[in-house]
Amino acid sequence: DKMFLFYYQKKGSGYIEFQIIESNKPNFNKIEFSKKSSLFVDVISDEAMDEFLDNYGEIFGNGLHPNSTKSLDLFGINYYSSNELETIIKKIESKKPKDYETILVWLHMVQKNYKGFYILGV
Repeated sequence: DKMFLFYYQKKGSGYIEFQIIESNKPNFNKIEFSKKSSLFVDVISDEAMDEFLDNYGEIFGNGLHPNSTKSLDLFGINYYSSNELETIIKKIESKKPKDYETILVWLHMVQKNYKGFYILGV
């Protein structure tokens, strides 16, 4: 049972989206949803959202929001810089939460080629 889905695997619309940032700084006003390079987590049910938070809530708990506060908001926008990637990757490698192999491959690709990522809430 996969937690993370690629663009071609998703069905329906209740997703949080892990999206690559190509610029040096986040632009919270120019976000397009459902990009083909993104990873998705189906959180259509409360159980699925709880499962994601149980597995990854603490790991991604330091996202930057448009109002400059930090947390993981599954109904908003969360920004993670390239500087934060190493810490996130180390936490995932240590804890090995559900379907960690998929998110690690994606995060390593982001780390190598891009400036950070968003988690876009439902």
